[in-house]
Amino acid sequence: MKLSFYFFPILLLAFSGNLFSQDSTALIHGDGYSLSFIVEVYYSKSVNKASDTINIARFSVGGKFVDEFRLNNLRMYAKYNKEKIRANFTLQVGDIPELLASPQEQFMKFINVANLGYSPVKNLWFDAGYISDPIGYESSSPYFNQLTMISVGGYYEPSNFIGIRASYDFSPKVSASIFYGNPYTLRFGRNKHHNLQTSLTVKPVDQIFFQYSTLFGNQQTVGNDPKLNQFYNNFILTYSPFDYLNFVGQFDFAMQTNSKTKVTGVDTTLDWAYMVSGFLQAQYFFLPNFSIIGRAQLFSDPDGFLTGNLYPAYYTSTASYKGMGMNLYGFTVGLEYKPYNNFYIRGEYTYEMTDKGQNVFNGLTASHRHTTLFSAGVKF
Repeated sequence: MKLSFYFFPILLLAFSGNLFSQDSTALIHGDGYSLSFIVEVYYSKSVNKASDTINIARFSVGGKFVDEFRLNNLRMYAKYNKEKIRANFTLQVGDIPELLASPQEQFMKFINVANLGYSPVKNLWFDAGYISDPIGYESSSPYFNQLTMISVGGYYEPSNFIGIRASYDFSPKVSASIFYGNPYTLRFGRNKHHNLQTSLTVKPVDQIFFQYSTLFGNQQTVGNDPKLNQFYNNFILTYSPFDYLNFVGQFDFAMQTNSKTKVTGVDTTLDWAYMVSGFLQAQYFFLPNFSIIGRAQLFSDPDGFLTGNLYPAYYTSTASYKGMGMNLYGFTVGLEYKPYNNFYIRGEYTYEMTDKGQNVFNGLTASHRHTTLFSAGVKF
């Protein structure tokens, strides 16, 4: 859906007035229930795109289409939370669910979460349904992030799952959760093998937040061999020494059986494969409503057990790089204007680079990419 050049100003005028309150309250709310909406739009420009024949940016969530004004996300959040019962239901449309949905899972692309919870005793909850995964600092909705363009590591992290979750608050500073069910990502569809996930959250003081989450299970499609047992680890640390300065660090480490890329003359396909990813991010408010954000990122999955084969057969048979995945490095700088708690305007520049021979950008002709992105979002 190509949007008019005038979409940005029309949107901002439409949502002006009392929607921009200092408190980002829900549009409809009452005793234990609320209904709210998020609208996000963007314009993305790839600087070195001349040789590409398509206008879709690889590994991108926040700015998938290039050289167009687009609707990134429109979400409706319906929540109920009272005494021993809670429920969450989120519908979504836009580029994010549309372009991440696999052909086999189109029926799920409009649903972000849908779950029901029960608390038998204080601080203990059991939830069942389509539940958000605890892995990863970045949200698929840019509204909850400091930057609209998420990291490549965030793009490949496990997403939601269908199953059950038990969570317990040991104190206001420590909580833990355990998940059991089928991982379900828009990129890869539903895994029919049951996986186990855990999450531990610690907030010793107001300025520091730490979370460690894991996933373990067979990622192979049902009926096929060998088993692809994956062990995924995610570490998140945030630190806010002052009201005007925030730091975020994330580190992911994963391993998977029977996934090593085969080397000529040596059969290594039954060996473990490994990946690492992470980023360091800082946000500085130089004025009450203006902040500058910087992020450096790393993603290394040379055997491609997360990315899959990024290169077609004709490419890998002739190119110097014979692997399936990539090693990527990059940085993003952004400027955010946030006059209200529920409204933002951002401008960003991202540079990404892969190892020599890993030409994953611009129609498999380039190992680097420059991207500028302008976005706006509102919650009401």
